[in-house]
Amino acid sequence: LAMAVFLAGHIAMYKVFRRLGVPKRPKNWGKIFDTATKQPLGRAIVRIFDQKFNRLLETQVTDRNGRYAFLVGKNAYDLTAELNGFQKQQIKSLDVKEEFVGLDIGIEKSK
Repeated sequence: LAMAVFLAGHIAMYKVFRRLGVPKRPKNWGKIFDTATKQPLGRAIVRIFDQKFNRLLETQVTDRNGRYAFLVGKNAYDLTAELNGFQKQQIKSLDVKEEFVGLDIGIEKSK
């Protein structure tokens, strides 16, 4: 009986620590889309940079619905979005007040 209680306690503690250890998923997603057709663009590359040091923090590839999100701290960031056949889009001086970045960004086809 004591062993069963001990095992149940370990399992409960494991679940609590597992829940606390996994980072929160963003509640809102940003989307990368074609400005002409308004269709989402999958496999676009989105990068976020620390503005102060111009250091790359993270790179993500959008899913088939053009969605992406970055978990960050409150700070100023630069964001880029690019895809083959489209012009690179840059967003400078993005002042983040929340824990995540997820903007809808339209990019134009290359001429």
